[in-house]
Amino acid sequence: MTEMERSWADLTYEALVEVMKRVDFEQLYVGLPLVCKAWRVASLDPGCWERVHMEPSFRIRSETDAWWQPAFEAKVDYMLKLAVDRSAGSLLELSTRHCSNSALSYLASRCPSARLVSVSSSRGVTDLSICQLAKSCPQLEHLDVSECQNVTVTSLEQVGQNCKSLTVLKRNRFIGNYNPSRKSQLPSEYSRTSSPANADAEAQVICTLMTNLKHLELRHTKLSDQGLFSLLDGCTNLECLDITGCLNLTRRAKEEARARLPNEKLRDDKTPAQRNVNVDRYGHWQLYNERFQSGFFQF
Repeated sequence: MTEMERSWADLTYEALVEVMKRVDFEQLYVGLPLVCKAWRVASLDPGCWERVHMEPSFRIRSETDAWWQPAFEAKVDYMLKLAVDRSAGSLLELSTRHCSNSALSYLASRCPSARLVSVSSSRGVTDLSICQLAKSCPQLEHLDVSECQNVTVTSLEQVGQNCKSLTVLKRNRFIGNYNPSRKSQLPSEYSRTSSPANADAEAQVICTLMTNLKHLELRHTKLSDQGLFSLLDGCTNLECLDITGCLNLTRRAKEEARARLPNEKLRDDKTPAQRNVNVDRYGHWQLYNERFQSGFFQF
């Protein structure tokens, strides 16, 4: 037995919990509990489940048709509800995709202190659960409802009225990788997104009820010049506004927005793309990664 193995075996319960707070969701869910009894007990501590980030598990895998099926949505819901139960109501952050109203309402009813909720690409999420989230979690600071086609201005109004601490809102219509400047490459779903009138209505709610926003993403929406100017007038605390792929905006409107948001606060089609670099901060978990992570979504 090496010195490193002895040091891990000698860790106290409290130390194990602190370590497990820093690993990713996959490792906590399907890897570490299988190592030994002590690790399983520590992995069930509510403190390990305050921040549940499933989103990286989706990003490192290729998009599959199965992700949009009801059966897969039910699996994601099961994992999220289990995470809520294990947090004993202390969950603060959740990021995932492809969940439904059932899981989000479950979180809202049991975790009133939630600060960050990201449910992008969740067609099963509607105004019903977002309104419940807004009313049950008034301390919400970060909300991502990108590619949630069944979320409308109705729930955004509830969020604006109830969540006065909100500083980050992501309402992107698409999060896939393609060139937004070439209309021929836009997916067919673009024609089915909200009309310019609906996009401007959402902008009006945002600039009226969410004046504390610092980060706003509206990529690939049908925002018009008028809607953009309303945002600039109402959201004066913005540190980042992303309007990449908003094809209804004129060059003049974008130039004025860039002038009113200096220091590279505006992101549009001319903004250089930023590469996402995955850095494994916990190299000592490599053996467990190889053994447990390959079939995470195939349970």
